[in-house]
Amino acid sequence: MTPADRKRLKISELPEDFYARIKDRLQERIARELRFAGRVLDVGCGSCELARFLAKKNRQHVIGVDISDGGFANNRLRGETVECHKADAKELDFLQEGSVHAVVSLYALHEMHKPVAVLKEANRVLRGGGEVLVVDFPRGSLAERLWNEHYYTAQELEDMLKAAGFAAIRASLIESGQLLWVTASSPEAEARPPAGSPQSKQSRLSKLKRKVAGLEEQIKGVREHIQRLRTAAQGKQRAVVDRFRCTGCGICQELCPEGAIRLTYVASVDAERCTGCGVCVQSCPQGAVRLSGRERAPSKSVR
Repeated sequence: MTPADRKRLKISELPEDFYARIKDRLQERIARELRFAGRVLDVGCGSCELARFLAKKNRQHVIGVDISDGGFANNRLRGETVECHKADAKELDFLQEGSVHAVVSLYALHEMHKPVAVLKEANRVLRGGGEVLVVDFPRGSLAERLWNEHYYTAQELEDMLKAAGFAAIRASLIESGQLLWVTASSPEAEARPPAGSPQSKQSRLSKLKRKVAGLEEQIKGVREHIQRLRTAAQGKQRAVVDRFRCTGCGICQELCPEGAIRLTYVASVDAERCTGCGVCVQSCPQGAVRLSGRERAPSKSVR
């Protein structure tokens, strides 16, 4: 018997409400694991309970997907950023490639008809370097005795994630061996060239340029925040972009009559040119743009 085996409780000694008892602790653990992700996809979300918990706990924008919408009632509560979609997890056409920062699946993957296809689609919508977390019942667990369902082994889950293109796969048993906790990451878009090669130098240069561009975006974000504060103090409305929800689709940039929106990785607003007309707010498919301030700024036609 291995040390891991000795640590596990015998299934016969576990109470039948074992999983209900650990629910709160498990949700907290998932929230800690995904705390740095701004936009999270919950695959097999059920009633969106975990999605609402993450939105409240981590102030994240969470997108729940389930084949059935029976538990979606009141899926958006005041102060929460939760979307619940009835959809096939193998075909998430409403999500763009690389548009989410993390993917989670809780107690759901074993119920899916083609789990590898589901994981491939999750990999598609996940940004390079983003994390996928799968929490499910393992084979031979208390859950098998309670619900008489088929569950995967750790090796089977690892093989499925590998087949779906994920890397850095790690699997472990938690909660007295009654749950599988598997993490993996979506590989970066570019393969790493041999060290010292011209491609390697070019790759490092490209990464530095991306970092500089990222810093410039952060600086611009700070400047925009200062400008928004000034604008609010003047009692005017200006468009504000939620950088976590924005997917960079460019619709607002195309429709802005003042040319006040610029697109890099995400949309940003030139507060000096924005008149607060609200076209971007109405056109954004992600609901990532809002108007700030107390009064609408006058349009050019009435100046």
